[in-house]
Amino acid sequence: MNLLSGSVSCRSRLTHSTLLCFGVAVLLFATSSALLGQDAGGGSAGGGTSGGGASGGGTSGGGNTGGNTGGNTGGGFPSPGGTNRPGGNFPQPGQPTQPGSNDPFGRSQDPFANRPIYLSGKVMLSEGGAAPIETVIERVCNGQPIPEGYVNSKGDFNIQLGRNSQMFSDASTSSWGGPFGGGGLGSGMPGPLGNVISERDLIGCEIRATLPGYRSNVVQLSGRRSLDNPDVGTLVLTRLAKVEGFTISLTTMNAPKDAKKSYEKAMNELKKQKFEKAMPHFDKALGLYPEYAVAWYGKGLALEGLKNAAAATEAYNKAIEADGKYLSPYLRLASISAGGNDWEQAEKYSATTIRMNPVDFPYAYYLNALSNLQLQNFDKAEESAAEALRMDPGHRMPRLDYFMALIMANQRKYDDAASHMKAFLKLLPEGTDLTTYQKQLTEIEQMALTERPAQANP
Repeated sequence: MNLLSGSVSCRSRLTHSTLLCFGVAVLLFATSSALLGQDAGGGSAGGGTSGGGASGGGTSGGGNTGGNTGGNTGGGFPSPGGTNRPGGNFPQPGQPTQPGSNDPFGRSQDPFANRPIYLSGKVMLSEGGAAPIETVIERVCNGQPIPEGYVNSKGDFNIQLGRNSQMFSDASTSSWGGPFGGGGLGSGMPGPLGNVISERDLIGCEIRATLPGYRSNVVQLSGRRSLDNPDVGTLVLTRLAKVEGFTISLTTMNAPKDAKKSYEKAMNELKKQKFEKAMPHFDKALGLYPEYAVAWYGKGLALEGLKNAAAATEAYNKAIEADGKYLSPYLRLASISAGGNDWEQAEKYSATTIRMNPVDFPYAYYLNALSNLQLQNFDKAEESAAEALRMDPGHRMPRLDYFMALIMANQRKYDDAASHMKAFLKLLPEGTDLTTYQKQLTEIEQMALTERPAQANP
């Protein structure tokens, strides 16, 4: 299959075999494009990776597994916090109020409304020690996560709300295929001030730390004012039970001080998508400490950014050799395998990710469902797609419903297939050409009528 041309060779149980083939072509095109989130379109882990992305638009999804393969695999989908939504001038909960915007209710402007809001604090692991630099600080507003920044090497954070949100495609957080969980990096730098978050925007919001395999306590932000003490105290990450794999590696504790410094420099360059500048720092860290699993993984991400998938695969395998419990490289290997049409390997690596951490990676379920669909393991494909949908209530990966429609159609569950296709159509942004999708829906509905037993004559 040529992913970029969209040509697909596939087998189908459907009479209208083009239905499955076309759908997989669209999904794989999204899977193959902008692995590092540079295609970030609109949704979290959504359009690319999210701009949406995790998981994945490019990352739009997000959701990345999108530009990123896990994201809002679809480029043009609106992000959960985007403006491509109904509502006109009415601000969305948790989203920044733009300076000078017209208040639809004619209220006067608070003189402090546009003052930036800063937060600082520390993140610790419950078993002791500072959280690793892979830890993301998220603002969650009415259930919608919005990445705001990372901790430093001491576990400290100091952020201006809204300033760095554009640096993250939503799928750039690890759960949705991001840089530390298997996907794209942020898509672009913010402006000098970024988006201004007003006190009103914090209604229904809280701040938390995010690291796959862990859960943190939260601090409520409702009622916080711009002149309040920015220190929110300590957030504690507690390890989840029944999680075997993590996105931190035990090898990090044994890394020499100089190796850690080189790794941190490399990661700073990687977050800015300066892949070539990151490489010598990774090489220095690995020269000092060849068992440095996270450095091998970071080097793999940089190599993907440099379009060298073969060398990236080698680096990811080195990371696994150094620490088999380190989860991040498995998901990247699943993504690379899917991009190369190696569905057996994609299924194996995504299944390993799910087995080691079944609670944090909707992108792994997405890739597992796609792989099993290609292998015609439709029951397994349905199971993984259903779990991905359950983990994605905000539709960071809107093409999941399209994906499920194809799976259901292949199992002759045409009514369910039609329901998922209709759900997918509702998620498409205004102005999208629906001709092809409407045609597919009509075909599914016709097949549903054909399959139904004839009604007995009265």
